[in-house]
Amino acid sequence: MDAADPATAQVAGVAVHELQHDLARARALLDQVVRSEGELARQRTASSLEDLLRRMEHSVAGLLGGDADVADRRPTRVGELVERLVRAHDPAGERVSAQVPSLLMNVDPVKVERIVDNLLANALHHTPPDAQVRLRVSVDGGAAILRVVDDGPGIPHEVVARLEGGGLEDGSQDTVEVPRGLGVVARFARAHGGRMWITGPGARVHVELPQTGGPG
Repeated sequence: MDAADPATAQVAGVAVHELQHDLARARALLDQVVRSEGELARQRTASSLEDLLRRMEHSVAGLLGGDADVADRRPTRVGELVERLVRAHDPAGERVSAQVPSLLMNVDPVKVERIVDNLLANALHHTPPDAQVRLRVSVDGGAAILRVVDDGPGIPHEVVARLEGGGLEDGSQDTVEVPRGLGVVARFARAHGGRMWITGPGARVHVELPQTGGPG
């Protein structure tokens, strides 16, 4: 990778953000392992931590070795990928409800994993500990549609407009503070020739992932 190349710098910036995000989650899971009461809860959380570490190695390497704006498509069992991430974010199965059909889609598995990971992390972070997060996956005209819905305070209109208009995924500065994770989601959706949009009440984030199209 040529570090002086602006495109390379953007790819590295995305990878660094994702690595920081995963390290924060790894620390939280490790703390849960230490504080867990009961062997079953401890084993469940330790398994989630082990799965996260494997995904960190795979996905960050994939991001650094690829192009953040082009989907490296391959047949992917989207339902299994989503269910695995739901278990990782909610080992006890108390906060996230998911309705995910069995789907084999031609998408970039690394980018889809990061999309789902960031959506769940954002929803869980910005809602009270007892709030429910609902994730739904469906198919519309050959495209996978991901929806993550929560009952939190929602996303300010100016942030929604900035995200849907480009997102600041490259780390540039603006007067509008945009959640970096949602910027990554928007960017990776566009890499598939799709889009991200946000509605209310609460935060309802929708992501369209066509099986064909996108840059390159």
